[in-house]
Amino acid sequence: MNDDTYREELSDRFVHIGEQLERQMLLQVLTEWTETDLTIPQVQTLLLLEIMGPSRMGTISALLGKALSGATIVVDRLVRWGLVCRSSSDTDRRVVLCSLTSHGEAMVSQLLQIGRERAHRMLNAMTKEQLELAVRGLELLRQVDDQVNEVGVALPASTQRRN
Repeated sequence: MNDDTYREELSDRFVHIGEQLERQMLLQVLTEWTETDLTIPQVQTLLLLEIMGPSRMGTISALLGKALSGATIVVDRLVRWGLVCRSSSDTDRRVVLCSLTSHGEAMVSQLLQIGRERAHRMLNAMTKEQLELAVRGLELLRQVDDQVNEVGVALPASTQRRN
C-alpha cells in the first residue's frame, strides 16, 4: 500500500471513529435534553450565545440558518423563560445584543456537563499511557485546527461578532 492510500485510509478511519463518538455523545445529550422544554433551535441558540458571547439577532439568525423573524421568535421565548436577555450595545445604542442570563449559563453548563461526565467515564477506563496519547492527539488536532482556520472558532466573515 502506498503512502497516499494509507493516509487516505487513516483519514477515513479517523473521521468514522469521530462520527461514532459524536453520535454516541449526542444521543446521550439528546436523551437528557428531552427532559427540558427546550426545542432544538432554542438549545442551538443557547450554545451559540455561550460560544460567541453577546450577539446581534442577524448573527444568530445567520448561524442558525433561519430567517430573522424565525430567530426572533426563538429568542423571544428564551427571554420570557429568563435564559436570554437583550441589551443595547455600549458603542451603538441602535444595536441590540442578546446574551445568556445566569440562568441561561446554568442551563448550558448542565447540557455540557452531560458530555463531560461521559468523557470522564471513558478517560477513567484508560491507562495513564493511553490517556497521555489521547491528550497529545487532541492537542495536535487543536493546533492544526487553529492553523487551518486561523482562529479558535471559524465563522463566516458576515457573522463575526461586532460589539
